[in-house]
Amino acid sequence: MFSRCTDLRSPVWLCGTVARIRGHMSVLSLETRVRVASCLVDGVSIRATERITGVHRDTVMRFGLLLGEGAAKLHDRLVRGVPCPLLQCDEAWTFCHTKEARVGPADPKEWGDQYVYIGLDVNSRAIISYLIGKRDGEHADRFALDLRGRIVGRPQISSDGFVPYVHAVWQAFGYDVDFAQVVKNYRTGARKGPDHRYEPPRDPFITRTVVAGKPNAKDISTSYVERQNMQLRSCIKRMARLTNAYSKKKRNLDAAVALHVFWYNYGTIHGSLRVTPAIQAGLTSHVWSLDELIAEAMAAADAPAPPPVTPAPPLVPLPKEPWRKPEQFALPFGDPPASPAPPQLPKETPGPRSGLRIIKGGLS
Repeated sequence: MFSRCTDLRSPVWLCGTVARIRGHMSVLSLETRVRVASCLVDGVSIRATERITGVHRDTVMRFGLLLGEGAAKLHDRLVRGVPCPLLQCDEAWTFCHTKEARVGPADPKEWGDQYVYIGLDVNSRAIISYLIGKRDGEHADRFALDLRGRIVGRPQISSDGFVPYVHAVWQAFGYDVDFAQVVKNYRTGARKGPDHRYEPPRDPFITRTVVAGKPNAKDISTSYVERQNMQLRSCIKRMARLTNAYSKKKRNLDAAVALHVFWYNYGTIHGSLRVTPAIQAGLTSHVWSLDELIAEAMAAADAPAPPPVTPAPPLVPLPKEPWRKPEQFALPFGDPPASPAPPQLPKETPGPRSGLRIIKGGLS
């Protein structure tokens, strides 16, 4: 018998599990909530969580939705003013309810392909900004504006070859950015194998294109954010391929991604950094526990949303590529600016007594 809870916001959960019948509520205990949350952040499906914890799947869904929406507000409020000299951006594909090829004209707009935009800080491995939506210019603009509002300083951004990124980065950053795109070219045509969707690339090569500013050539890469895409599919069961655990509603997908992003930043110790990404980025001083996450997220779920990070700037025409400030036009790609040589002082002509030396003690 699985316990079903109808009221997840009540403060009675601090006192233990309360079970009533005939229309009254059942409130999960803190221990049960931690067990459910630990399953959800580790990529366990809803029905598997039901079997592991003994909590009804409808309760798991409602609790995960509240927890994810609270985590989204926490991320929006806490992840601001982050110094990020190096950023990598990419999108991970998933779908909602129906794959794009089978979406009809009368179906809701949220059905079909959905993409998770990720903006990753290279130095701290923290996810600074994320967005779930269609892969188009509108969502790319929203993602770039949100990313700009959460960082300080002039960043170097590397992204894949998604064309709307050029306009989005220009609208969000203007001249105050060094931006390059990375395009990976794989083998195409009749030489592909019968299962080419999952076979490794045989002859890959990377094309790096400078779009704006003067990015450092050795830092033009999307390797870290592509590794984060694997983290998404490992820790969010809704994004796992070839399963029936995909999202049927976009609201649930948004909550699941928000929960993963916040727990990855604040509660997951990075393997190479030995601290959480949030600690490395200076956003917190300790590793968050699930108890703390649940308490803060539930409190944030009922709180009003924080103000937007930055107002939308006025639209201006996109300059010619690559756009640079006037003082950057003469700089070579990838090389640091050369410091001016010190002025050469004229040599003084030696006088008639310049070759004489005074020896202490006089003549010997």
